[in-house]
Amino acid sequence: MPLAAVANYLVRRGTDGSDEDKPFPVLGFSIFVLTLVILAITSGCLDYIYGKVVATLAAVEDPNPDVYVRIETDATVETGINDAELPPPKPITRSLGSTLAHLKSRAGRLSRFRGIRLYLLIVLIVNLVASPIAAILGGSLVGNALGQFIAELLVANLRVGWIHIVISEPSTKSLWSRLPAWRKTIWKIAPAAAIRSVASQVATFVPLLIASSSSLMASPSDIAPTTFVSSGLGLSALYLALYVLIQMPAEVTFIRVAASMLPEDDEAIVPFDRSFGGKVTPEIVGGQGKIGIVDAWRSFNWGSRMRFLNIVGRVFLLQMAVSFIFALVLISQVFLFFAAGRMLSRQLQQMQSDKDIPGISCGLVNDNSVFEWEVMLMISDDCKFYGGGFFRARLSFPPEYPHMPPKMKFETPIFHPNIYENGDVCISILHPPEEDKYGYESAAERWSPVQTPETILLSVISMLSSPNDESPANVEAARLWRDDPKEFKKRVRKCVRESLGED
Repeated sequence: MPLAAVANYLVRRGTDGSDEDKPFPVLGFSIFVLTLVILAITSGCLDYIYGKVVATLAAVEDPNPDVYVRIETDATVETGINDAELPPPKPITRSLGSTLAHLKSRAGRLSRFRGIRLYLLIVLIVNLVASPIAAILGGSLVGNALGQFIAELLVANLRVGWIHIVISEPSTKSLWSRLPAWRKTIWKIAPAAAIRSVASQVATFVPLLIASSSSLMASPSDIAPTTFVSSGLGLSALYLALYVLIQMPAEVTFIRVAASMLPEDDEAIVPFDRSFGGKVTPEIVGGQGKIGIVDAWRSFNWGSRMRFLNIVGRVFLLQMAVSFIFALVLISQVFLFFAAGRMLSRQLQQMQSDKDIPGISCGLVNDNSVFEWEVMLMISDDCKFYGGGFFRARLSFPPEYPHMPPKMKFETPIFHPNIYENGDVCISILHPPEEDKYGYESAAERWSPVQTPETILLSVISMLSSPNDESPANVEAARLWRDDPKEFKKRVRKCVRESLGED
């Protein structure tokens, strides 16, 4: 959240001004949105795999499992080796990599996404329930918190089922058959679910409440960069403190209470003490069949807590790194797109005001995009074949302009060796700045950033007078140009008359 705010702040400050190209280019906007989608998917996958699946396994793993039962033999007596001398096994969830490697060996490559369908269903239900409640209460922080609280209680049994799927070995049972009965489960899990929801709301909304009470969220562009960044870091530190002191204990407690209700016929995929040191009494002998809230947290020893925090911290740093990289990409895109737009605006104004460019008229196809130009070429009578013609064309500039060339397409039908039948212009100056794999053109003949719309159009007008028939775009036109000039002229003059509306 802090990095997203910083990115938003930088983008807003970077695009402030009175430039005429304020409308975001369509292609640029599409690339910007695509980048955001990739960021959301990447961040979501990281959060689910490491922040949900791995963290859940870390919350239930027994750090000192009885991996074997020692049997007295003559060999053990002779060697004198006893259990105390054997090194304790390392926890599976000691690192992100070791956890994923274990899951892959036990449940396959896609096991890192185990339970994803049920998780997405839970997220959908929570949003469908919480959003209307928040809207009814005016969209306030209290309304959002209340909506989240009610929604979390409604999906508590689904979260229990999700935890059972994550911590157990692969099963042939269907998804729905693995979900615990709502009436039977809700009363057991409701207290832990309520505590988890309240703790989450406190950790989330307290920093937001502080931010909303200040001018940080109201008008970030009016705040000095150092103040904005320091305030963001302070709120982040507050959130982390609330997470460690309030949200994490509530989250771990909920997971362990839900895990204590794992059905007997489901085997855990990590070492797991179902009895929690004898604190869980099965229902068959008159017990509740689950661990109590206080015991769920107390039985989570300090070593396990540090291991859990280590995983959460690594996930947080990983998310921060990914967000930072994407923030740089997004900011670069914004500045790149608007820089190209500002340059094109200046070049268009210059061409429209320059009276030394006869026979060329330029304008925008749509006032909302400076990247699409409408061009009218009024060919002088000095041109042997095309003289007197009025040819309409379009210049389409990429967001990478001027580092990449635009595309030019005649909308008025025109017959020429270097113009495709659909109107696309094939000329060296419009080819990307790279080596020609066919060897027809040198790098110096192709596009370079020093070219401008004016040089492009002048080159095209020159091309009309002097076609290049060595590598034609229209083979028929090139053949007639070489072998039958009279027929070529006839076809061209027909195009000229059509451009004037005479045919």
